[in-house]
Amino acid sequence: MLWLTGPLQMRQVYDRVLGRGSGATLVALSTLVLGLFLAMGILEHACGNGTAVIGARFQARLDRRVFAAAM
Repeated sequence: MLWLTGPLQMRQVYDRVLGRGSGATLVALSTLVLGLFLAMGILEHACGNGTAVIGARFQARLDRRVFAAAM
């Protein structure tokens, strides 16, 4: 859903802001979109860190086995 934030915001701007000339709606939509993009960035960062930790643990468990099997 977060990936659709940009296109949905543009649709709302064209439908609501430009049609009615409402500056308050534009500010509210922009604030909402900024918050959603910030949430998406935080989730992406957490997901990347979590994946890196899981990958490092997996590699640490297999390093000795793979090295012994290769030798």
